Amino acid sequence: MGLIKLETLRFIRNKKNMTVFIAAILIVFILFAITFVGAKRTDPLNEYQHNKSSLENAISHMESNPNKSEAKKKAIAGLQEELRLRTEQIQAHEAGDWKQELKLQIALDKKLIANINAGKMVFSDKKIVPQTEKAIQLNTILLQQNIHPVIESYETPGINFTYRILFYVFPFLMPLLIAVLIGDISTRDKQGGINQFVNVLPVKLKKILDTRIFTSFVYSLAITIVILVVALIIGSIISHLGSWKYPVAINLNGTEVLWISITRFLGRSLLLILCLLLFISVFTQFLNTFIRNQLLLMLVLVACFCFEEMMSGFKTKLYAVMHIIPFTFVDVPNIVNGESAAKFRNEYINTTDGVITLLLSSLLFYFLTIWIIHKKNKI
Repeated sequence: MGLIKLETLRFIRNKKNMTVFIAAILIVFILFAITFVGAKRTDPLNEYQHNKSSLENAISHMESNPNKSEAKKKAIAGLQEELRLRTEQIQAHEAGDWKQELKLQIALDKKLIANINAGKMVFSDKKIVPQTEKAIQLNTILLQQNIHPVIESYETPGINFTYRILFYVFPFLMPLLIAVLIGDISTRDKQGGINQFVNVLPVKLKKILDTRIFTSFVYSLAITIVILVVALIIGSIISHLGSWKYPVAINLNGTEVLWISITRFLGRSLLLILCLLLFISVFTQFLNTFIRNQLLLMLVLVACFCFEEMMSGFKTKLYAVMHIIPFTFVDVPNIVNGESAAKFRNEYINTTDGVITLLLSSLLFYFLTIWIIHKKNKI
């Protein structure tokens, strides 16, 4: 307990560490403010009316054409049917009937896919069909489960905003975690005397190592939990809590889509975050045994945390074994939803394999660190 108290005091008395906590909370408020302001300026009704106006203009233009072919009549009939659906959607939105609005959106999306498949419409964006099919699946599930839809780009219910925060912050939270784990350079220099004092304490070096890993892990986890809890609270207070059963998509093999509840998604993310923070805590202590220059240590860690992003810039045979490299799993939300697996064409880049890789890597670097400090007889 004495060692934990000592390491805790070193952490708390470092003003830079406390600044990180404050900055993390402010980041959440800033992101919420940006999203909330966007929500006030954006209304689906504007898009509905724009689509309706475009259809009316298209119908008017075609009717003014003297051509009386059967193809023209069919084209006008199709546009009029879509116009009817758009008009009913506007009426449903104005009446607050979100279920009818959603049913009409499903019908419009199905009509869009049918037109594309029939060659009546051409889009340069090849993702339009899978994205539309995904939207149909989501809206169908929402109707079946009686869950009010949330537009992720700007709506801020507590649960949904917490979900989005994971994507906003990871892997950008990693530099903050690094700051917590290795501290400010100038502060570390001033603590050189404390390091010498710790090395002469009548305590086993392993216990000192365990204490530092524990405190690093706890405070790193605290930052993450604070960010998520603050996001949940402010989203719930300003907007509403939302549904814990809200469906989110998991990509399987780059083609199939599995829908799970947002609760399960957050649970998987937290599990992976726990393992990731444990690994970071252990790996930092490993680096600290032979890198004494704090700036160099920070740069090495930053480079490691950027590994996944750097790999995405070019194709390499390394993709096949990326699942055994712990820093592959820094981008937590995209690991959980399968985007990273699709990007690197490696089905093993997933939550389960991430947990195994991070835990085994933690054990490996833990024992390597113990071996090094016993060989040097100091920490």
